[in-house]
Amino acid sequence: MKKELVKRVLTAIIGIPIAVGVLYLGGIAMAVTAIILSSICIYEYFNLFKHINQKVFKYSAYTINAALITGLYVILTQNGLERAGYTFFLALIPIFILTASLSLFNKDKHPLNSFSGSLSYIPYITIPFMALIILRMLYVSKMSFYTEFDLLLNDFFCAKFVIATFAAIWIGDSAAYFVGKQIGKHKIYRSVSPNKSWEGAIANLIFTVLGLYLIKAFFFAEFPNVHIIVIGLLIAVTGQIGDLFESKLKRHALIKDSSAILPGHGGLLDRLDSTLFVMPIVLFYILLVFTY
Repeated sequence: MKKELVKRVLTAIIGIPIAVGVLYLGGIAMAVTAIILSSICIYEYFNLFKHINQKVFKYSAYTINAALITGLYVILTQNGLERAGYTFFLALIPIFILTASLSLFNKDKHPLNSFSGSLSYIPYITIPFMALIILRMLYVSKMSFYTEFDLLLNDFFCAKFVIATFAAIWIGDSAAYFVGKQIGKHKIYRSVSPNKSWEGAIANLIFTVLGLYLIKAFFFAEFPNVHIIVIGLLIAVTGQIGDLFESKLKRHALIKDSSAILPGHGGLLDRLDSTLFVMPIVLFYILLVFTY
């Protein structure tokens, strides 16, 4: 356990400053990083299908993922979020037809599985990365926000908000890990993730909300308290659902980690399993509450 903890800490020491730097810079650096990281996540996700001997169309997925993220960045910069939204919706039509065509002419014995599996990376991986980019670039969205939020919106605020969201996820995960190791006795879902306990889950909830609230108090105090508490609760709950969901996928594929790319953490998908659920729900809440 001690050796594993050292690996986790060392990986975090190297990875967190890089992640914060990219999120702070935003722009092209973040868009390119998002394409690279999402492609790795897709590779690891499709590796689960390989372990159950199910064919998926991975090369088209890499191309579509990169095209969607690139298109989102360009349209956001030039035309704003509303144009990006309906362009993405329309783009799903050729994506659907392309994947259906690949399934039609493929000799796989399970076309239903290959078709659905080959599209599932879009809501699971691509859209969360797109949500991250939108949150970071919300100040260029050209949408009608309520005055209390519109006055806050600028490049620096968006950077701080996104970094704070990631920090809240990391704080909650760390609290769940250490509390669960020390006093975790009541298991949440033993058949899927035997190490996760209700004690750890409650610690995650408390420290996520508290951590996000304290970060907000120091770095963007003008943000309404009630909304930061709700966002903290959403991060804690959806993040843990994402964690358990990925654990169930790995359990079905009979593997422990999605890969070994991050020492002490497993794969990138293992490290971002919470984030993939958190980013879309945070964006949804912001757009739901603060737009006309």
